Amino acid sequence: MRLQRETIRARKQIQERQADLSELEESLGPVRLKEFQDWDQDHPEIEKFCSNYSDLKPPSRAETLRRLYAKETGTQVESANSDLADSASSPSLLLSAAIDLETQRARLEEKAKLASDGGNKEAVADWISAESKFKSALSRHYAELPVHAPLLVDLDLTLPSPRLLHTASLYFPSDFTTDERSRLKLNRLAELEASLRIPLAQEEIVHLRNALGVKAFLIRDGRQMGKSGDSGVAVLTRKQGRVKQAQVRIDQIANRYRRHYSALKDLDTQFGIGTEAGDLKELSAKDLDIITTWTEQDIQYKRGEKRPTIGKSFVAVPWIWKGFGPGLVSKEDSEDVVAEKIKKFNYQAMRVEWLISKALLQRWIEEEKLLREEARRIVAYFFWKEKELKDCHDTTDSGTGYRSWLERKRRMWRDMARRADKTRAKTEEMIAAGRW
Repeated sequence: MRLQRETIRARKQIQERQADLSELEESLGPVRLKEFQDWDQDHPEIEKFCSNYSDLKPPSRAETLRRLYAKETGTQVESANSDLADSASSPSLLLSAAIDLETQRARLEEKAKLASDGGNKEAVADWISAESKFKSALSRHYAELPVHAPLLVDLDLTLPSPRLLHTASLYFPSDFTTDERSRLKLNRLAELEASLRIPLAQEEIVHLRNALGVKAFLIRDGRQMGKSGDSGVAVLTRKQGRVKQAQVRIDQIANRYRRHYSALKDLDTQFGIGTEAGDLKELSAKDLDIITTWTEQDIQYKRGEKRPTIGKSFVAVPWIWKGFGPGLVSKEDSEDVVAEKIKKFNYQAMRVEWLISKALLQRWIEEEKLLREEARRIVAYFFWKEKELKDCHDTTDSGTGYRSWLERKRRMWRDMARRADKTRAKTEEMIAAGRW
């Protein structure tokens, strides 16, 4: 009976997924659908569920840092992970190292929480190790900060107590108001901080789209999680554990983006077409939902706009799938050119959605196939057990009592086999007739 229920459930899911995929493919049109199918054949399994910013190509942090460092010192720096000793001669390297410290501080806070919430010895040891490394890096930062911001010496540049180390201030220009930055002569550092955070924020959007694609691939069993929380059930399975890890990854990326965006707002950064920051926006929880089915018409509508709907309510596409950076459009582009470029950019979002719909259908087809095979093997096993006991009954030299026991067991396996075979035949009949 359990297998019958699961098989019928799988068949219903197949019907629903086929309807969803057919609706989406109809909205895409034959030309675009053929492009997606060809692209699907040419890419590895996981990669194709992660969009890429082939049209955007924001400058990486390393490229920005090399440009700023060359402008300051007349020499080139090979990577963003240069020795912190060089930061004494370069404010851009100082701020780059401070941004790394900001991420390190956030991780230290997470480790401190795990250790304080009754964590095991490994969690405590991990926290102590991270605390030691952060303390050393923070000491260097406080020592080098007055070199590029002499007026900050009046502030309390002393390390907090070990228990509060994860709350230590890094004294970014964005931590001060506009008037305070002018008074402390931090305006030049503020420009550098904005120049470094912009490519980082844009890269986090790329990472966020990819992480959401991976999570959608892992879920398989529906677009949303379960009814009883993130795991769907009380006991996590291996698959659900991987989904939970994917959600942790999404939260980490989102928090990093929010830190960069908040700092850029505090630095009075300009956003929009033609600006260095591009179309960066505030990230809400709604933007992190697993993408729902949309059509080509849906994706061209802006958030908040209404349009006639048939059968289902319209869900606006989150801006992270419609956003664009400085490399896509410019102030000189006309409205038609901008619309065409953004439409081309959104091509990736529709491709990922089609791939997810296709994967969900294939998952349930495979599930049904496995369930029907399991039912067949159960019937075969029961009949094999009956035959084994019959052969043993016919060939044994034991007494009447043992032979009676073998006969009773043989009949038990025979009845179980008949019931299982009857249930399997009924299930196959229902599937063939389309009644489920």
